[in-house]
Amino acid sequence: MDKVREIQNENYMGFIIEDANMLLSNVLPIIEKGTTPGIIKGYLLKQNGKEKIIYNVNSFRNFYSDIRIMDEETFIRVLLSIPEVFHHIAVDTVFPLECISLDFRHFFYDPAERKIMTLAIPATTGLDPNKRRICENNIKFMMQRYISDSIFVNSQRCLAIYKDLADENISLEDLYRNILAGKYGAGISKERDYSALRPVFKLVPSNVANPVFLINKEKLIVGRSKASETEELLVLNVQGISREHSEIVFQNGQLFIKDLVSTNGTFVNDIKIFSDQYIPLKAGDRVRFSNVEYEVQFITYE
Repeated sequence: MDKVREIQNENYMGFIIEDANMLLSNVLPIIEKGTTPGIIKGYLLKQNGKEKIIYNVNSFRNFYSDIRIMDEETFIRVLLSIPEVFHHIAVDTVFPLECISLDFRHFFYDPAERKIMTLAIPATTGLDPNKRRICENNIKFMMQRYISDSIFVNSQRCLAIYKDLADENISLEDLYRNILAGKYGAGISKERDYSALRPVFKLVPSNVANPVFLINKEKLIVGRSKASETEELLVLNVQGISREHSEIVFQNGQLFIKDLVSTNGTFVNDIKIFSDQYIPLKAGDRVRFSNVEYEVQFITYE
């Protein structure tokens, strides 16, 4: 952790990564995938020669700060979403469980969804797999503290949850299964398989007065031609755009873009791409067709 320095204010929380290997092996895969439920995603910022990972927390509230002003139902729902989040972290294997921050300040919740959101601090590499159990016990201990510091410490449901948290033989996954079975009378009712869902993306214009464009089909042709029944067409009647300028395809949950031998080129984050290969796209990327620029944004799952 000596190679990671924290920066924060009321609107964001960030971390300056001093080690390039740490950045490449742990941080970038998280940002690039961007689909793990329950994780506040960050974006990469380069400033003064340092790599900074910034997490926008403006729309969330700190869970620990609010536990004394919540009603019991909200408190239990948020509390029980913690095992769900860590279940998806373990299943999706985007990053090791040990790389999640176990700090009270880093557990936020969405007031509308009443679910926990966590900040990933990918500042460790090569940890012993046996440390996972220690990490799980720390999470369980934190959940116990949330209960003991709340005003619902003596309620029947909280006592039942606390008892299971204190049992060394009950893992986080066991707790997650108990929640699915409705043992505590609140929380998630069924497991959602995010791997079977398709992420929905949109193209938001950066420098033109065009409308936002939703990517609905498996293939999107950008240019001035007519699309077939299996394709979408983003028509750009602007000087410099070729008849068939670029192609965006959706495969295996990922967007890819290829230039179609256009006259003035296709650019991703100001880098011109080749016409003979597909380049992956992720949320936050800037795509430019000649001099017309769009930003790729993630919307939801369907």
